[in-house]
Amino acid sequence: MLIISDKRESMEKLLCPNIRPITHTHQDFLSRFEELASQSDSLRIASGYISTDSIVHLRHYVHQLRLSNCELLVGMHYFDGITKPEFEALGDFDYYLRSNALGEIDVFTAFPYHGKLYLFQKNSTNFAALLGSSNLSAIEHRRQFEIDAEISSRALLEDLNNLYDQFKAKATKPIDSWNPAKFKETSGFLAGCTGVTRMDDSQKSQLWSTASALSFDIPVKSTPKSNLNAFFGRGRENTRTGVIRPRPWYEVELIVPKRITAMRGYPVKRSDLGRVITVFTDDGWSFRSKISGDYSKNFRSADDLKTLGLWIKGRLENKGVLKVGEPVTRETLRQYGRDTIRLTATNVPDVWLLDFGV
Repeated sequence: MLIISDKRESMEKLLCPNIRPITHTHQDFLSRFEELASQSDSLRIASGYISTDSIVHLRHYVHQLRLSNCELLVGMHYFDGITKPEFEALGDFDYYLRSNALGEIDVFTAFPYHGKLYLFQKNSTNFAALLGSSNLSAIEHRRQFEIDAEISSRALLEDLNNLYDQFKAKATKPIDSWNPAKFKETSGFLAGCTGVTRMDDSQKSQLWSTASALSFDIPVKSTPKSNLNAFFGRGRENTRTGVIRPRPWYEVELIVPKRITAMRGYPVKRSDLGRVITVFTDDGWSFRSKISGDYSKNFRSADDLKTLGLWIKGRLENKGVLKVGEPVTRETLRQYGRDTIRLTATNVPDVWLLDFGV
């Protein structure tokens, strides 16, 4: 049991994920966040960093749990910079909250705030808080080890709430009053993804010089609840709370038509476990992809289910034809200028090229 505060009061729970080779019996942050949020009517969150995906997920929870209030303080982006998709996601969520009298979003401007605080309220009373290393992006269920603690001490909860009040009154300003002079570059949107590497121009030229004449144009489909729009399909339900966890915004899977997978030379799966190939993209990234399913129809990223989606949706967002939280449609792809991805073989076994350039 961890001990903190002057009165030697105890934290009820230690929270951390199970990521091999580390094993333990503690609950993870996201599942406990969902349980506490389902018991709340109001959330107050102060997070050093946010992500586009986490904002979409938080909006989902506000709507699903019918919260009467949600406040978010964003700590570092005013000082470290923000991408256009992140800024637009915050602005859209703030407009949703304000127009429905559900809360607001503010940004720290007096000083950088790197903390991570989640206050859960019921009937205007704080009954729990989560405090630790998890930024708001933790509600995306990222494979990253964080350590947090749940606090239920009334005295400490009151102190944290008072601190939050001071942050909001003295150190922040509304998101809608902030106009960034410029946005952070999003060209490196795959950086940090598991299993992804970046190529320089010479490496890219060398690899693409190995392209063969064998290639396949895979259609990029705008099916309402699958393919690029898997986010809008039903998420996973927590049977204890009834909370439905949304699928990640950037999780996608290309469903390749049988007429293509039946073509000679297509990299069909080799067993029920599927087949893993390495792909090099036209804009200089490399990651592993998995081919599986009946007739080898499923094409997705292997090490992180969001990598392929980041690569595709990130380019649509950068082009300004897709906003976070909105479905990909035929019109989206028309405005982008392309509705296929070309998969080309190289002279190296299980190494392929992916092209989604316009």
